[in-house]
Amino acid sequence: MNDYNFVMPPTGGPIHLRREARVAMGEAIERMSAATGYKFGPRGWAYYAEGLGLITKGEFDRFEKLLTDMRKDGELDPDVIEPDASRMATEVRDFEASGWTPEALAQHAVNDIADNLRNWAEIHHEKGYWDDLDYYVEMIVEKKDLVQIFRSTADRYNVRITNGKGDTDIHTRLAMLKRFRTHTEAGRRCVLLAIGDHDPKGLHIVAGLERTIMSCANIKGLDWYDPDFDVVNIGLTEAQIDRLDLMKIGNLETGGGRDLSSPAHPDHFKPYVQDYLARFGCWKCEANALVGHPAKAKDLLEDAINEYIPASHPDDVDAANQPAQERVREEIAKLMHNWTFE
Repeated sequence: MNDYNFVMPPTGGPIHLRREARVAMGEAIERMSAATGYKFGPRGWAYYAEGLGLITKGEFDRFEKLLTDMRKDGELDPDVIEPDASRMATEVRDFEASGWTPEALAQHAVNDIADNLRNWAEIHHEKGYWDDLDYYVEMIVEKKDLVQIFRSTADRYNVRITNGKGDTDIHTRLAMLKRFRTHTEAGRRCVLLAIGDHDPKGLHIVAGLERTIMSCANIKGLDWYDPDFDVVNIGLTEAQIDRLDLMKIGNLETGGGRDLSSPAHPDHFKPYVQDYLARFGCWKCEANALVGHPAKAKDLLEDAINEYIPASHPDDVDAANQPAQERVREEIAKLMHNWTFE
């Protein structure tokens, strides 16, 4: 048993018992967030709780509404839900009167010097991360919750993750093309790992990613006249969905509540919709269903990365750079007149 167990609050009965159940559920989710560092949206937490066997697939809608209501009613810390950055207030250079005396702040600054000097040594690299590799790898996902699940694995291998949020915008595509240009000119083959929803639009987006990104190839300032890179779809596939027992949703409803399987939907007769219906029928699976299986999701990504970056590469590069970093520390100590890192 873990420390996350809760039961869904009853829909009827005494109000105080329902509230106690909601508070207990909120505290359990707060412990989940504190222990894992995850801050999903309500849908992501539903998949995570379902993966732990705490709720059923049929309880998703009620669970998501509960999280919204519980935040408003003070029964759940709002910070366990990832905020929508596009709706955040802008930052300003705001400050209050200092609680430090000048002498105390000066002493604090001196005490902080050791860590800062150590950081300077650690950013010195005689050998670049990508120097001995034949490939440069990035990843694009369709749902922001997946960034949190994949981040630790991707960071280990220095693989950037882009949250595509459907069709990527021009700035995102241009920035990606510039990175691909730099690594192509250095002699590496560029690979974009892609994972998206298993539904008509999701598969259509992944299938068209190269074309979508290439639509920005003529933008002023790119100066890459023959862009060439690979897009590799690593999921979701029907085999992965079945193997991981991910939730299949028995409709093809879109954002407006209309169903793509209905001839009344304006996109119903589009080739990519008809192809999906012929191949798979009327069901879909959201990519953030992987949130319920974080360990297996990380394995899926690491296996894909290791096709291009050996598993030992991050440690090999770190080991190769350590002697030069130690020499930097020694030189700093000389310049600081017998400064030590003790």
